[in-house]
Amino acid sequence: MKKNFKLPAHHINLLGREKDIAFLMDLLSKDEIRLVTLTGLGGIGKTTLTLQIASLLSNEFFDEVHFVNLVPLTHSEAIPFEIAHMLDVRQEAGKLILQSIAESLADRDTLLILDNFEHVMSGAGYVNQLLDMSPRLKVIVTSREPLGLRAEQVYPLSPLATDIATELFIQRARSSNPDFSPTHEDRLAIAELCNRLDGLPLAVELAAHRAGMFTPQAMLARLQPDLQPASRLLNFFSTGAKDLPERQQSLRKTIAWSYSLLNTDEQHALRFGSVFPGSFTIQQLAQLLCMDEMPAIDIVSSLVDKSLLKPSFEDEREARFSMLESIREFAWDEIRTSGELDELKSRYSNLYLELGKNAETGLRGSEQINWLKTLELEYSNLSLAIEIGVSAPVDSVLWWQGVEIFTSMEQYYLMRAFFNEFTEFSKRLHKKIDQMRSHNADSLSLQAKIYSLSGTTAWLKAEFEQAVNFHSKSLEIFRQLKDENQIAFALNNLAVNFEETGDQKSASDCYKESLALYEKKEDDWGLVRVNLNLFNYYCYSAKNIAEAHHYGERALLSAERLQDPFLISAASYTLGEIFFIEGNKQQAKILYEKSVQVCRQYGFNQSLTWALAGLAATEMEFGNLQAASDHIREGFPLAIAQIDKTVAHAYIRVTAWLNFELSNFKPISLLAGIESSLKDFVTRHGILPIFWDGYDPAVASVRAKIGETVFDAEFARGSGLSMERVLAFVNEHCLPNASVVSANDPLDMFTTRERDVLTLVAQGKTNEEISKELVVVLKTVEKHVANILRKLGVKNRTEASAWYLENINPRQNG
Repeated sequence: MKKNFKLPAHHINLLGREKDIAFLMDLLSKDEIRLVTLTGLGGIGKTTLTLQIASLLSNEFFDEVHFVNLVPLTHSEAIPFEIAHMLDVRQEAGKLILQSIAESLADRDTLLILDNFEHVMSGAGYVNQLLDMSPRLKVIVTSREPLGLRAEQVYPLSPLATDIATELFIQRARSSNPDFSPTHEDRLAIAELCNRLDGLPLAVELAAHRAGMFTPQAMLARLQPDLQPASRLLNFFSTGAKDLPERQQSLRKTIAWSYSLLNTDEQHALRFGSVFPGSFTIQQLAQLLCMDEMPAIDIVSSLVDKSLLKPSFEDEREARFSMLESIREFAWDEIRTSGELDELKSRYSNLYLELGKNAETGLRGSEQINWLKTLELEYSNLSLAIEIGVSAPVDSVLWWQGVEIFTSMEQYYLMRAFFNEFTEFSKRLHKKIDQMRSHNADSLSLQAKIYSLSGTTAWLKAEFEQAVNFHSKSLEIFRQLKDENQIAFALNNLAVNFEETGDQKSASDCYKESLALYEKKEDDWGLVRVNLNLFNYYCYSAKNIAEAHHYGERALLSAERLQDPFLISAASYTLGEIFFIEGNKQQAKILYEKSVQVCRQYGFNQSLTWALAGLAATEMEFGNLQAASDHIREGFPLAIAQIDKTVAHAYIRVTAWLNFELSNFKPISLLAGIESSLKDFVTRHGILPIFWDGYDPAVASVRAKIGETVFDAEFARGSGLSMERVLAFVNEHCLPNASVVSANDPLDMFTTRERDVLTLVAQGKTNEEISKELVVVLKTVEKHVANILRKLGVKNRTEASAWYLENINPRQNG
């Protein structure tokens, strides 16, 4: 099984945490410990320590490690959706999101890190549910307080000892001032300073950065005891008491001290900059502050020098900035006490309203790629702007702006397949639609857009009758407003859902009217969308291949004229499918390859999934079995991640075709069961990819070859498998040269340490003997042996030894 470790980059050399690391690694190696919560103040090093432990444990104990940052979340209900987003899990219609997550983790030893849990404590129950549903999952939580769960093992992270904190101060001071050479008196002052800072790493580092400006003695004098600004978030860490112990206030003191050194403009900038959950540009901060860019540059430069802002160059076009979360919390609380919150919300919403509207246009055409990069950088900031609006009173300016930003982002959500987030915001807006009291043109337009969003949400959930209802309401309002652009958009959406419900006459009428309006407006973006949908209509519903070909060519022509990479990729694989059906496999391959190239370049995973399925089928036609296998291996996991049963069905058929050509007959019986269960869904919704006309006779011949009893048993097993199990089966048993059955090296499936353990198991050594020989704890050996048995699919050590002697020993002796 391929390892999958998704951890943020971290290169900090931890000082004084050796005992913490050893204890936590031993704790997490125990089977009975599945939830560990690291508690402590912000800045004490919980996240850094967790990442270090995860890196050390990953290869030895886990197949997957995922890091989920909870900081951007504003309510606990978003926790499962954020986990799903980071795990690339898409919610399946009719299933709870936690169930979808649990199914995705069923076959993998997974470590999940939930970072900064303290502000969403009411969501602790989600962690409990996920652990109950996922027996092979372990969770590390960082928080300022325990979750309060019975399964929880709490580990309070202590401050650094004074001598270690002193060394940390000197190390960090030298990073900004290589000539820093403290005297004996300086060291005594540093030790006292670190003691006053309670040995908190962030506090020590902030102080050390001032070593170029102040002597340790001067810094010590500046830690005045009266610096006591109220700070709700920084004081959030507690055991339930409203008052806070003195030693838990030290980080707040440190940040307050740094804040007191700023001039008025710098303080203002730090406060307003704290609103961004993600990074921001100097220009954005200047707009928020209502000042020119040049003075903003000076202010930001000063804040960077003082370690209150962190620069990054993730965007090659310009530098972006962010702040440590503890500093952001302090600055955000300063906004509340200064009475600036309402003003800041208004400015922030205006800032992102402009960006959202520009993005809506920018995503349609030749500037699309630049806008995709921008929106990925701004995604968390835009989400906050939408949240501010959705949470505001209905019909308020903030609410209107939030809805406008969200509707402007619809195309981005769908292009990136961020269906969970899209659905969540849509549902919350729809619940408030009856509260709208204004009935002017702008208000009615907004209401129609909310109905449209609700219709798209219903379509994503395969609730097509409901989608027809919502899109019909949207269309009715836009007709009343005589907004032809939105009428054309609504008609196209409505037609798709009429087609899904089997009302072909209504679908055809809506498509034709939408097409006429887009032609009248000379709107290439709209023309591509409606022509692609007309292709599907004539190919799968009307069964008119000639008309489907016509609309497919028109879609590609319009997409190329528009220079829109996303639509070019979609139109290319669409037209490729027509050529495949018509028998022109060479032209089909050219178009599929064109789509794949564009999709890989720009990350259009939905289109890539379809294009790879078609390309795999085309390679099968040419007899290129290895190429077909490679395309299946790349594309099928994407289909599973997107919970797209239609394209998954296509991959199963092509996989069966591949195995038939390889004379690998037994897996085909199980694949046939999978195909049958998927076909019921696909046929019900009128779309059936036409790959491998020889499927039915081939399956019949396989049934005859292996016998009805074996075939029927495997068929039944296949029809009951989850999609995640299907993916595992295909990778392990159906694709030549898959890592787990590699002809080159059968040991590829194992980690280096697992190989060592397997070799010793084959020599007949016990776990205790292996533990002594490899100098590892017994629990670690037991874990490795369990992993080996699972990966080999055997029941005991004897069978594992037999596998080793058969597959490895002859190769080494030969």
